[in-house]
Amino acid sequence: MSCRLTFVCIGLFAVVGAGPAHAAIQVAITAPLAQANVGDVGAIVPVKIDASADQGIFGVQLLVDGTPYGSLDTTQVDLYRYEIAWNTAGLAVGAHTLTVVATDWSSVGGGIQLTSSPVTVDVGPSYPTIALTAPVPGSSVHGSIAIRATQTSAVLPASVTYSVDGQPLPSEIWDTTTTPDGVHSVSATVTDGRGKTATATAQVTVANTPVNLPISAVRISAPGDYTFATNPTTVVVSNVTGGTAPFTGRLLVDGVATSLVPNIVGSTLTFQWSTNALVAGSHTLTVGVSDASALTATSPPVHITVDNAPPVAVMYQPLPFAVTNGPTTLQVHASDGYGVKSVQFTIDGSPVGPLLTTPGAPGSYLYSTIFDTATLAAGSHAVSATVVDNAGNITTANPVSIMTGPVQTVPVLNYHGIIGPLDASPDIYDQTPAQADQELAYLKTNGYQSLTVEQYQSWLATGSLPAGLTKPVLITVDDGLTDQLAWDPLLQKYGLTAVLYVVTGFADNNTPGADDPVSNMSWQQIQTLAGNGRWQIGFHAGRYGHGEFSDRTNTITLAPGQVQRYSAACGSYYSCLGTITTTTGSGATRQVTTAAETAAQLQAQVAAEIQAGLAELKQQVPSASLASWACPWNDCGQWTTFYNDPSGAVQSWLPGFASSTFPIVFTQTNPVTYALASGTVGALNGFHRRYRFEVHTDTTLAQFAAALDDTAFARP
Repeated sequence: MSCRLTFVCIGLFAVVGAGPAHAAIQVAITAPLAQANVGDVGAIVPVKIDASADQGIFGVQLLVDGTPYGSLDTTQVDLYRYEIAWNTAGLAVGAHTLTVVATDWSSVGGGIQLTSSPVTVDVGPSYPTIALTAPVPGSSVHGSIAIRATQTSAVLPASVTYSVDGQPLPSEIWDTTTTPDGVHSVSATVTDGRGKTATATAQVTVANTPVNLPISAVRISAPGDYTFATNPTTVVVSNVTGGTAPFTGRLLVDGVATSLVPNIVGSTLTFQWSTNALVAGSHTLTVGVSDASALTATSPPVHITVDNAPPVAVMYQPLPFAVTNGPTTLQVHASDGYGVKSVQFTIDGSPVGPLLTTPGAPGSYLYSTIFDTATLAAGSHAVSATVVDNAGNITTANPVSIMTGPVQTVPVLNYHGIIGPLDASPDIYDQTPAQADQELAYLKTNGYQSLTVEQYQSWLATGSLPAGLTKPVLITVDDGLTDQLAWDPLLQKYGLTAVLYVVTGFADNNTPGADDPVSNMSWQQIQTLAGNGRWQIGFHAGRYGHGEFSDRTNTITLAPGQVQRYSAACGSYYSCLGTITTTTGSGATRQVTTAAETAAQLQAQVAAEIQAGLAELKQQVPSASLASWACPWNDCGQWTTFYNDPSGAVQSWLPGFASSTFPIVFTQTNPVTYALASGTVGALNGFHRRYRFEVHTDTTLAQFAAALDDTAFARP
């Protein structure tokens, strides 16, 4: 039997030809930062990881001091980003080293691994903090002044010392007359009981010699001190006192002058300042003002926090494509490096439930509310959440589709062969005769009725079914092999019909590479099925699309002297780029050239192969239905591991081409299970894709029955 769809075949492609060991993987711990204090023992620390790979990331494993922590994390919180909640309970106070091992998809179940650079952090009581309250940074001082500071210390006893220009002071009183006039650094340092320190420093001007400063007051009135800066930020200096108008001014950020020109109205200066060029974190603003006589003064500093990165927002509940008609939990993971300000859930873009300002549990990132979906109209609805961080950045979570009200489904079943006396090595896709009989008997006993592809297409478009067809099912069989002829008497026995998706290149044993050519139906056999009233004939692949090549080395002959080859890691004709070797001349004039297939060449070949296959199908079976494509290998555009085109041209082209050629494009990837996942599985919505349940030898009758009720079969 030929190897036919999805996961088993994917594994065969992925285990060889993985390339250089680490060149295609990148992994780094982005939070916490090196040498950071992550809290006392027992704290829950979010370890944030960036990981990517050419083959896609299978998962990341956190190691603490070289020992694996928890299980392999395979779930992204954002594109290329992972987050692991590290519980520090049980660790000794002190330094601990974090590393992360990233594993890619170059082999089934995980392939090549790469370990991140280590990040050493401190576990234990929080480090002390200190802030100078006097003197005010940027101010002028004279005489004897008191240095004041506020401090926090988790480990006592704590002591505070003071210094000027690095020289210790005997107390908090500073006699500035012992210091020359000019700019000096005043510092306060706290030391806690664990020996950890923190220092606050302010630049002040000693002015014990009187000077002529006609501008007596320059103060920034907006933004406020220790606030988040919006982008752009309006910086206002209002009511400059002293001096002689007109005034001019310049804005300094972290002591560096900007080129901004203020809008000046009287004694008020206004700057429109963009934070785009700044790194996230704390920054200091000052404004220097000059008057008409060119004498200047500088404002005391204002401290602001810049955060231009939007928060992370991922919907956790409800599950995608859930059917709900009552009180339903809406839950989103919302996080931001500088804190989340609010979360608002939406349905179809409209706010529902209260504006949430705190997560459900302290220290968590989950925000939840209950909403009664019975108040919604029957049909499909998009559930999302709008998350605003403390800096005003906004993220809208990717919406989750839910169904409300009465939900109508039409299950679509996918079969292959029935094991017979000539099957030397049946595989998982082949039913035993007893299984096949039992499953069709179940359909008949439970009132299921067959429908055609066109009836299914009409139901998708309008929701209506032919009169009397109250419990429909669409039965499909792939490939066109002789062991599938055994389905015909069973269909007759139970009064059912089916669709046979044939590989036109297989018919009459003309395939360029079926592993067992004599197993292929002839066109006469296919025509006989088409004429007995129990079968529709549809398109599965043309001459090469099933991907089984004649010498089993993923090689096909395009034309005399021209051979195309595929790597074992990416050998799908419809979605993988190969290499084309052209041989011209002979003897002394023989020349051999090999070039990588381009995306344009693939597009032209695939389009020509499919059009030729469709033409042959209609010529041999005029009644054949062209309303659907059961593309082989499940590679109708959503399985990103099938692509080897780094430009993205192939993967962006194939779904659109499929949907422009066929009104229905069948896939075996369950959208309820995979939802709108990314990475290994791309988006499953759109492009005329519809789900088929693939029945295997190991499918139990209970699983078969449950599959018939899957909401993945609901109308879009």
